[in-house]
Amino acid sequence: MPSYDPKDLVKRLEWLLGRRQTEPIIKPLTGSVHLSKDHDFKQLLTTGKAKLQFRGKSSIDRMNNSVIVTAMPEGKTFLNLLKKMEKEIQIQKTIGFVDESTTTTKVRFAPVKRSMDVDTLYNLINYNLTSTVSYECNMCDTAGNVKLVSIDDMLMTVYKVYEETVKKYLVSAIDKLQAAIDELDLIARIKVSLIKWLKVYPDDIDSLIGKIHEETQVESESIKELFNKYTISKLLKIKTDRNDLVTKQTQFKNDLGRLADYVWESKYQPIAQ
Repeated sequence: MPSYDPKDLVKRLEWLLGRRQTEPIIKPLTGSVHLSKDHDFKQLLTTGKAKLQFRGKSSIDRMNNSVIVTAMPEGKTFLNLLKKMEKEIQIQKTIGFVDESTTTTKVRFAPVKRSMDVDTLYNLINYNLTSTVSYECNMCDTAGNVKLVSIDDMLMTVYKVYEETVKKYLVSAIDKLQAAIDELDLIARIKVSLIKWLKVYPDDIDSLIGKIHEETQVESESIKELFNKYTISKLLKIKTDRNDLVTKQTQFKNDLGRLADYVWESKYQPIAQ
């Protein structure tokens, strides 16, 4: 499976969604030099399968008459390189090396006989630093079947799931705000009546609810639910201005109406705190 820079994947997705005119041919994230052509990288993106060529990184240090290797090709290790150059290192003894690596790779090779000059050594190392990697993006579907999936299909699938998640969040937020608005409206309807009849029935909840129902036509069960949720003193203190809730709900409705644009604009933002 290839690994990509997330920023490159965003560019590719942007093109797949028709938000970018020029198709970006993104390349796997490696420390190697890419030797393959664009059509090979595109094949991996569109089919999920391709053979790609890479070369490790090396440079000539003429001052010290040596070649420095700073990266191995994708899929290969330093031992692979030594094995390929075993004849020159172990048998002919025309090449010596020392590992100067610390936190990063740095292996220095040097010619130790006149039959090997630094340019020939550089070409030999670069030849042996090449590798071919076969990528095949096999994944399981929801039924447990293994299938070949392209990078583009994976991107679109993940995006559609994210889009649906955002949609459900917006719908849920709108519904919760509507419930809060309805509750404030209900409290506003009974508040005056509650103050009035509380003086008459301070210790008789059933009679209090009955009188509020008669005067406001609010269902008794709804009044009971409010009394169960809040104390009477708390109910009387609740501010019933709903403007902020309505404004927020309107914004969520607008976002839902332009879902595709909203999702793209908020792609780096958390769905909810």
